[in-house]
Amino acid sequence: MKNSKHSVLLVEDEEGVRQNIAQYLRLQDIHVLEAENGKIAFELYEDAAPDLILTDVSMPVMDGLTLIEKIRDIDEEVSIVVLSAHSEKEKLFRAVKLKLVDYVIKPITRANLKALLKKTLYSKQIIDLGCEYTYDMHLRVLKKENKAIELSLQQTQLMHILVRNKGHSVSSEDIFFEIKDDYSLEYNSASIRNMIKRVRILLPKGMIKNIYGGGYVLNSVQEREDLEFSFYDTQDEAVIIYNSEHQIVYANEAMFKIFHYETLQELQNRTINSFTIPIEYSKLEEAEKLDEQSINKIHFKRKDSSLFLAKVHSKCSYIDGMDLRVLSISAQP
Repeated sequence: MKNSKHSVLLVEDEEGVRQNIAQYLRLQDIHVLEAENGKIAFELYEDAAPDLILTDVSMPVMDGLTLIEKIRDIDEEVSIVVLSAHSEKEKLFRAVKLKLVDYVIKPITRANLKALLKKTLYSKQIIDLGCEYTYDMHLRVLKKENKAIELSLQQTQLMHILVRNKGHSVSSEDIFFEIKDDYSLEYNSASIRNMIKRVRILLPKGMIKNIYGGGYVLNSVQEREDLEFSFYDTQDEAVIIYNSEHQIVYANEAMFKIFHYETLQELQNRTINSFTIPIEYSKLEEAEKLDEQSINKIHFKRKDSSLFLAKVHSKCSYIDGMDLRVLSISAQP
């Protein structure tokens, strides 16, 4: 996960040149990741998701243009600037096709670097989240229709983490320890789920998505292709959605609270029948014969195998191109 400040991946095989550029960037309060070749750089890129990549062209092991081609195969958004002593037309033409921000001929001056930072990092302070929502990375202010939305300190920290990693999954555990800033604490996933729930209320539905494995990703609303699932994210009753093979494809936050599960990963390869008892299987199967049906009393099993009685609403639904069954489960006293 990225650091709180801007991060730059600097790829340069000449140590003296790399150190001079890195020193200037650090003086600008920028987190610098250094690599001496494209192979090391790609590993750092995958791990850290930097805001900007500055790379030489001619390097051992893997050259700069090959590095950029690998990155562009999976990421068309990150800003990339080539720093090169070469000006051959063939290399310039190949570089242009890789959607670069700039191609700068060495030697690189501080004036060059200052202009690059202004063009890349500092022009991206205001992030458009869609539906007239914006986030100011510098001031850490969330706005709707240009009016600030009041956030608590922890909500602001959470929002900043999600926006900073926009489009990338962030684990619940990473969020917890960055906000708490104390690795001696015991990880508490419930506190992050509650925080996510409160922030979701302030944003358009579907902007924060649950990821299998217990993580979260924030996308602009226009980028979401699965808004149908997001409708259930803030429901108070547990929602389990499964396919024709009875396999679970989605569960909302309330399901975790009621069934005592921690992550979506624990539900992978599970069937709906594994959450109830054999005598109740027939009730669910009968409900599946109708487009919509309510079952007043049915027993479900929590993670620790304890039982609870619930009222169930079973509904056939067509979501994301699939015929699915949606169970809304309300625990009864």
